[in-house]
Amino acid sequence: MHWVLILAVIVATTLAEHAPQSPVDHPFARVLLTVAAMLIAPAMAMTLSSVVVRGIRDDQSNWAAWLARFSQSQQLHGLVWLALVTLISYVFAWPQLVRENWGLANWILVDDLLILAPIYVPLLLSWAAFYDVDRAVDELTAERAADVSPVGRWNYVLLHARHYLGLVMAPLLVVLGLFDLARYAAPDFLADPNCGWFLLPPLALLVVLLPVLLATMWRTERLADGMLRRRLETVLAETNLHVREILVWQTNGRLLNAAVSGLWSRLRYVFVTDRLLEQLPPEQVIAVLRHEAGHVVRRHLLLRMLLLGLPAALWYGLAQAAPGVSHQLGDWLAIIGLSATAQQNFLFPAAMAAYGLIVLGWYSRQLEYEADLFACEAETDDERRERTAAFVQALQTITVESGADPHRTGWLHPSMASRLEFVRAAAETPRLADRFRRRLRCYAWWIASLYVMSFALVVLSSV
Repeated sequence: MHWVLILAVIVATTLAEHAPQSPVDHPFARVLLTVAAMLIAPAMAMTLSSVVVRGIRDDQSNWAAWLARFSQSQQLHGLVWLALVTLISYVFAWPQLVRENWGLANWILVDDLLILAPIYVPLLLSWAAFYDVDRAVDELTAERAADVSPVGRWNYVLLHARHYLGLVMAPLLVVLGLFDLARYAAPDFLADPNCGWFLLPPLALLVVLLPVLLATMWRTERLADGMLRRRLETVLAETNLHVREILVWQTNGRLLNAAVSGLWSRLRYVFVTDRLLEQLPPEQVIAVLRHEAGHVVRRHLLLRMLLLGLPAALWYGLAQAAPGVSHQLGDWLAIIGLSATAQQNFLFPAAMAAYGLIVLGWYSRQLEYEADLFACEAETDDERRERTAAFVQALQTITVESGADPHRTGWLHPSMASRLEFVRAAAETPRLADRFRRRLRCYAWWIASLYVMSFALVVLSSV
C-alpha cells in the first residue's frame, strides 16, 4: 500500500507544480466530475466488502480463501484509485481549479490539502468500507476474537490513517509548508534553480525527528517492566544498539509488526505492536527484534536514502559539468513526440516511480535478507542454530496469523517463502551468507563511488 500511496503523491504534486498558472473553463462541471471520480474507489470498496462478507458467512469453512481473494481485490482497488488520482489531477485540472479559479495559491497548506484530497478522501472512505470484512472475520474466528479488542469503524479508519497516511503525508505536508512559507516570504528566491538546497537542513531535521513523530502519531505506551523487557534490553546491549525507549504500539490487535526507528540514539525507539506480543512467544519476539536491530546496525536506512537521492545527485553533477544537457535532452525527447508538458507531467514522474519501484525496491529486498542474517548471527554453531530456528518460527507464525500469502513479494520486502528458504540455506552453508554480505558491500561502495563522481563533476565544473 505504501508504494502506491507514494506514487499517487508523486503524481499529484508533480502535476500540481507544473500546471499552467491560469484559470480553467467550466469550473463547476469539473468540481462535479472530481467529486464523482473521488466516490468511485469507495463505491468499489463497498461492493468488494459486501461480496466478501457474504461469501465468508455463506461458506465459513473457506473464509481464508475468501480473505485471500479480498487481498487480491484490494490490489486492483489500489490501481483504480491511482488511475483516478491521475485523471482528477491532469484531465480535470483539479490543481488549477484550486489555485487559480479559487485563488488559493497563496494560502499556506490550504491549497495543498485540497489538491491532495483526491488521494486521502477516497482512501478514508474505502477503509470505512473494508472494515466490514475485518469485522466479519473477527466474529467468525472465536480464537482471534478472544485476542482482538472490539474496535469501531471510526477507530479502524483512524488506525489505517495513522499507519499509512500519517507516515507519508505528515513529512510531505512539512515540506510543502516550507515551500509555501518561502514562496510567501521571498517569491524571487524560489525562482533560483538552486533554491531546493534550502530544504536540506529542515529535511535532515525531519528525518531525525521522525521517530518522535511516529511515537506521537501512533498510539503507544512504554513496554512494562518484566522478563520480556529485560531480555529485549539485553539483546539491544549485545548488538550495541542504544534506544530511548521500547514502546508497545496499540493497534487493537490489528497489526503484527515491529520496527526500530531513529538515526540518533537519543531519539531512537523500538516499536512492537500489541498483537505481536500476544501471538509470539518471547524467543520469537527476540528474534524479530534482532532482525529490526540489523536494519539499524547495518545502516540500511542511510543506504536507502542515499540510493533514493542518487539520481538527483548524478543529474545535478551532470548539469553542472554540461549546462546544456537538460535542454538537449528535452529537444531529443520533443523530436520523438514528447512535448515539454508531457516531459514534466508524465515522463519525470514515471521515471521517478519506476526508479523507486524497481531499483529502490530491489535493493531494499536485499537489505531485508541481510537483516534476516543478522537475526541469526551468533558466536557458536549451536547458538546460531537456535536463533535461526526461533527466527524461522517467528516468520512462519507471522505469515499464518496475518493471513498473508507466503509467496507474495512486496515492494520493500521479499516473500516470506523466499526469506525462509534463504535463511535455511545460509544456516546450512555459511559461505553463502559470506558471499551475500560481500556482494552487498560492493553495492554500498558503488553508491558511494557514484556520489563521489557527482561531487567531482561539480567541483571540476567550478574550476
